[in-house]
Amino acid sequence: MLLSLIVCSRNKAPLPEFIFYVEQTVGVDYELIHIDNSENLHSIFSAYNEGFRRSKGDCVCFVHEDVKFHTQNWGKKLLSHLQVPSVGIVGMAGGGIVMQVPDSWRNKQSFVNIIQSGLSSKKASRKVILPKGNTEIRREVILLDGVFLAMTREVASAVCFDESLKGFHGYDIDICLQAYTAGYKNFVVYDIALEHFSRGRRDKKYFQNLIAIFLKWEKSLPLWLENVNVVASNEHTSKLYRLLYKLVSRGFKRDEVIGNITYFAKKSDASGLLKKNFVVAVFYALIRFFLLIKNLFH
Repeated sequence: MLLSLIVCSRNKAPLPEFIFYVEQTVGVDYELIHIDNSENLHSIFSAYNEGFRRSKGDCVCFVHEDVKFHTQNWGKKLLSHLQVPSVGIVGMAGGGIVMQVPDSWRNKQSFVNIIQSGLSSKKASRKVILPKGNTEIRREVILLDGVFLAMTREVASAVCFDESLKGFHGYDIDICLQAYTAGYKNFVVYDIALEHFSRGRRDKKYFQNLIAIFLKWEKSLPLWLENVNVVASNEHTSKLYRLLYKLVSRGFKRDEVIGNITYFAKKSDASGLLKKNFVVAVFYALIRFFLLIKNLFH
């Protein structure tokens, strides 16, 4: 079987170190589809769709170029995972809860297998989060982190990166929801070690896309796996407070913050307090004051 590795790159040519890491470890026949985005002509959505159109592999893997594989013959392990019945998308980190309030895959019941680098003050460390007592090599989730997203050609043909969304954020959430709601099962796998040399930027554009994606999927939410314990009201309320803080700290205007928070509060079964514009306005003012004081002392 042929594995297609698809990379959206800031560079005109593939990074030599990425090619070296793959060649030394993949252990299967592969092709590298390099999408040159050095002139920023693509969004991540259009770049990945173009990469898939160019690919010929039986399986495709959308992967960041700033990674290193530490597992020998990881390609064979990946192809084995992709033979699981009803498999959708396979990745390295994810979660089994998607509430009605915009948020990432990260939550109290996330599943992670990744070596994270990228901070000069910290050494690389492998973070592995499994369910208690778990001995499985894979764990079902709904959402996956976009650093590594692998699927069969059949699945990749059934879903599509949504080019109505712009920029470089949220593609992983949207494509995973497409696969999951189509009846496929997404998995975090634990027998492949991947190191990621950077950390994502959750700036204003990230949250703009996040909100757009959750509005797109609002009729399908909330979602959670059967083996995940959820108290919906608590989940929604905590996520609303988190979103409120993030929107204020990322520079959203007052009316944008109030409008988004009250909208998602009314859509969910969250605390009645946050359904009132006046209360949200008070929280907005308090967070702005806190951030101002914080900046004065840094």
